[in-house]
Amino acid sequence: MGKEEVNYKTVLGSSDEASFTVKYTETLPQGDWMASSYTAGDWKSCSAPIGDDAKQVKSL
Repeated sequence: MGKEEVNYKTVLGSSDEASFTVKYTETLPQGDWMASSYTAGDWKSCSAPIGDDAKQVKSL
């Protein structure tokens, strides 16, 4: 009461607002995969979210 309402601005949308693509691998990556210069050319791509809950994820 008497407090001004806080307004938030979306900076990055979440997967329930807009789809986006992620890259993943199911094998041990070669090289320094955490380096910003790493190229994940042989990794798979999928629409997010991914996971094992069929009710909430996109199919791989």
